Amino acid sequence: MTSFRNVRDAVNFVLWAKREELQFFRLVIVDRLSSTGLTEVPFEAIERVDSNYVYLKDGTVIPNHRVVGVKKGDSYIWKRGQGEE
Repeated sequence: MTSFRNVRDAVNFVLWAKREELQFFRLVIVDRLSSTGLTEVPFEAIERVDSNYVYLKDGTVIPNHRVVGVKKGDSYIWKRGQGEE
């Protein structure tokens, strides 16, 4: 698992350094309406990220505190609580 300081760093790494492979990455978020409590958002749907939110291309805004991880395939490359400031 790669060490990133926060959600923004992990998302920006994928958006910029792995932009040719976006289809393999997913953002894992807390979703109270989901039966599992989590939802995976494809990185191809992400427009940008800042210190507080992840912005999707469809206009959806996800607060960073709802992001629990970033996955490539079935493996986490970043998970909340590991390497955060």
